[in-house]
Amino acid sequence: MVKKVKKVLKNNRGFSLIELIVVIAIIGVLAGIAAPNIINYVNTSRKKVDIANATIIANAAAAVVAADNDLASSDKFVIFPDNEDDDGLGEAIKNTLQKVPSPKYESSKKFAVKVTSGGIITVGLADASGNDIATELYPEPHSDYED
Repeated sequence: MVKKVKKVLKNNRGFSLIELIVVIAIIGVLAGIAAPNIINYVNTSRKKVDIANATIIANAAAAVVAADNDLASSDKFVIFPDNEDDDGLGEAIKNTLQKVPSPKYESSKKFAVKVTSGGIITVGLADASGNDIATELYPEPHSDYED
C-alpha cells in the first residue's frame, strides 16, 4: 500500500498550460464584472460625503446668521475657502467649522453658500470664478447626486 501511494505521489505533475490559461481567463472575467461596480460604489460614497459636508456647512451658516441677523438682511454669496465677501459671512462660517471641507466628487469645484434676504440658506458647488451655485446639495441635492 505504501508503495502504491509513493508511486501516485511520484507521478504528480503540475498544471498544464491550458488549465492555467482557463483560470486566468475566469479571473479576468470576474474582475471585468466587479470593476465597474467598485467604481460606482466609490463615486456614490464621494457624492454622499459632499452632501454631508454641505449639510454641515449649512448648519454652520444657520448658526452664524442666527447670531447676527444683519447678515440675513440682504443676499449674500460666499465661495469656500476664498472668503471674498465684505460682510464677514464667509469668515464667520469658516470660524464655526473646525476645517473647511473640499468637494470629493467634483474636486474642480468649491463649496458655496448663498443666503437670501429671507434667511434661506442654500449650499452647493460652484466654479472658483462663479457667482452662483451650479450644483445644489442642500437643502435638496441635485439629481446627479441622488441615488
